[in-house]
Amino acid sequence: MVTFWEETQVAVRSPVSTRTCTDVCSIGFCGTAHDAYGASYVVGTAPGSGDTSQCAVSTALAWQLFGSTDILEQALTLDPDTEDARTYRVCGVFVSETEQILYGVETTAAFQLLELTHVSRDNPGQSVQQLLAAAGLAQPDQILYDAALAWARKYLKDHEGSALLDVNKLMSEAEQAMTEAHKALDEDPLRASAAASRATTLTNRALAAPGRR
Repeated sequence: MVTFWEETQVAVRSPVSTRTCTDVCSIGFCGTAHDAYGASYVVGTAPGSGDTSQCAVSTALAWQLFGSTDILEQALTLDPDTEDARTYRVCGVFVSETEQILYGVETTAAFQLLELTHVSRDNPGQSVQQLLAAAGLAQPDQILYDAALAWARKYLKDHEGSALLDVNKLMSEAEQAMTEAHKALDEDPLRASAAASRATTLTNRALAAPGRR
């Protein structure tokens, strides 16, 4: 499964309250909402695959625009007063202290990010390259292995041994490196790539640590 998405900053207006929030983090996706942005919902659900008429918003944005999270079926307009204005109906509210909006877009939209599932755990890099080649997509500038980190953490938890403290330290450093990679992705791609590579190296060292049973 492949999910494409793009993150931008937009203005969002409520026609009901007439309030407008600027610099809202918008996540437009094509595929599965959870793969583009996994979240915990307090009301409703994320837009379904292929649904380009509905949106989900963060609790922070809901309170700013409506003063409540009880806002299902309310209309929201992105980029109001512009030729790119488009309106969505709210189908869910997720937990976040950041003002965010998540919505489905057409397959013809331009994307810079994608999430691949069913990637090989043994050799994720090669698996990603093969999947992209099979889909006729160009090789990416950076590959971030968040799922590989999560799998490694679970595997090591199930195989604890005398090296547990060292392993936890390596995994903690790997997760810090991945966080750094995410933060640097837009501003400094080279630093993001280096941090992602460091996270992969640290994860491999943790998996190879002696003392696991």
